[in-house]
Amino acid sequence: MQAIERLAKVEASVASGPDIVELSMAVAQSVLRQELVLQPEVVVSAVQVALEALRGEAPTRIRLHPTMVEAVRTARPDLEPEGIELVADPSLGEGGCIVESAHQALDASVEERLERFRSAFAASLSGGEG
Repeated sequence: MQAIERLAKVEASVASGPDIVELSMAVAQSVLRQELVLQPEVVVSAVQVALEALRGEAPTRIRLHPTMVEAVRTARPDLEPEGIELVADPSLGEGGCIVESAHQALDASVEERLERFRSAFAASLSGGEG
């Protein structure tokens, strides 16, 4: 009888997959917010990844959450002399980072990357759908 009860609990846990995803994401977001305050180089790294993703196209502007502009300016003093404008954008979240060129805008925000992870995690729980 205990095995049947355990199986029922496992089935209930699997059935509540979306709840597990949302709980996991809430925890991850909380940890990331703290990390962004303690380690702004997370955003600096996101800027670098986005710049590389442009694949040779010249960036013109990097929009960042206002609290991250100075961290990026300090870590990458080469950007502004190269003509790349660093813009404080209060509409972005704390890990916000959008790198723009003449032809495209790449969202390298921590929030966007977390959302892609959430989608993949939810899909894996639902057997690849979603």
